[in-house]
Amino acid sequence: MTTPPPPYGAYPPPPGPYAGYYGYPGYPGYPQPQPTNSLAIVSLVCAFLFAPLGIIFGHISLSQIKKTGEEGRGLAVAGLVISYLITVLTILVVVLSVVFIVKVANDLESLDGLTPDYPDITATPSPRADNNLPPFDPPKTLGSNCQYPATTEPASKPVKPPQNGRIAADPAVLPAEIVTTQGEYRYLGRLTVDFNPAGKLVSTDAAKSGPIRIVADPAQPDYVAEDATLKARITDPLVAYKAKLAANVIGDTQVALDGGNPDPIRVKEANLGNLVADGFRFAANRTAVAEGRAVADIAFSNGGGIRTSIAGPGKINEKQTFDVLPFDNVMVTVPNVSVAQLKSLMEWGVARTPTGDGRFPQISGFRMNISTNSAYTPQAQSGTTVTTPGSRVRDLWLVKADGTDGEQLIANGAVVSNRTVNIATTNFTAGGGDSYPFGGTTFQFAHRPGQDGFYPYQASLLDFITTPVAQGGLGGLVTSARYPNGGSGRIAIRTGV
Repeated sequence: MTTPPPPYGAYPPPPGPYAGYYGYPGYPGYPQPQPTNSLAIVSLVCAFLFAPLGIIFGHISLSQIKKTGEEGRGLAVAGLVISYLITVLTILVVVLSVVFIVKVANDLESLDGLTPDYPDITATPSPRADNNLPPFDPPKTLGSNCQYPATTEPASKPVKPPQNGRIAADPAVLPAEIVTTQGEYRYLGRLTVDFNPAGKLVSTDAAKSGPIRIVADPAQPDYVAEDATLKARITDPLVAYKAKLAANVIGDTQVALDGGNPDPIRVKEANLGNLVADGFRFAANRTAVAEGRAVADIAFSNGGGIRTSIAGPGKINEKQTFDVLPFDNVMVTVPNVSVAQLKSLMEWGVARTPTGDGRFPQISGFRMNISTNSAYTPQAQSGTTVTTPGSRVRDLWLVKADGTDGEQLIANGAVVSNRTVNIATTNFTAGGGDSYPFGGTTFQFAHRPGQDGFYPYQASLLDFITTPVAQGGLGGLVTSARYPNGGSGRIAIRTGV
């Protein structure tokens, strides 16, 4: 059967359709649009949420697109680039953070080297009136007590205090020999020793050990010619710096500030001790609120940390603050100290009174009555561990800002308050220096306003004197009314019961 021809003027129907294309017969058609690969989109999204997943999905997406011809290659490439960038930046941040943390840890560890204030050795001869030191004749027994039993044990690593300031209740103790030369750097110390193969000290040579006097006066038998290079590099710059400090007048005092050693600073209350302790409390509290530290209620300094007097009436210069407080101790706050522990601290501070001792406390923010009568027991300790509690501290009151008595914490030798107190002192004392029994406490470092680093205890005196009265300082004037000769009755010492 034949198909009839189309009507006049009509076109015949086209041949069968071209599958998958749109167009005219004999011409190629246009391909149908392909879908976008879903993992390409996921890769780009994950680049901002979790970059490693963005990298994984990006590579999978590119592999799929290559096989299927799907759209989305640009999205997958963008996801990969962003993911890799974010991953590299994250690794850099982590590495830099670790380096920073290690550096901070090393800086904190260096605090172990802060120089404490060492006790005096009274056997060293005193200077003569003409300030020339006599030749030193070492005693025959010098060094005879410096013996160490021979051992084959390996040398032990020195024990360091915990970095957070906590004093262990039972700290590890390693026997050690401590050698120092008294005389404010006017003597050179020499120690001749023998060690065994394990590095343990086994003996000393007393004949070849002891202080050596060296003077710059050619007329003296101990004269040693000064080294010109050391003088130019060390002595001259130091002398110039000290002269600059001495030329910087920071205030006036209406009264002589007595830091005599041992009397009064290591024996009883002293007006310079009161000034220093007030400076401790002032300095510790300057940034306490801003730093989230406890605000100190009271403060005390060990008498041994105060090294000389300030003449007066007259001017006060910056160098004198270094002369009075020469060590590199820094300010700390010890929070939440119980009244029982405060009593133990003060009992230890006055345990040798009236004998002079560097542990004697100079105080701020409280006053106390003590008795040296034989009816009351001086506290005994083994290191910082109390073995026999003391009973010399009879009464203790907090003192208000106007100088009047506040809450009584100790009455007739008994603790009568359940409160705690926050104490401002130095890291030396809070860390168990002079064997103060701060066991079980922590301390927080103070900082000067606007400065990084620690707050030197010397700077506490400087800042207290120079800071305006409206900001809690003395405004450049130490008055005889506030700091009279002999103190203001903060520590009353009696001999009766």
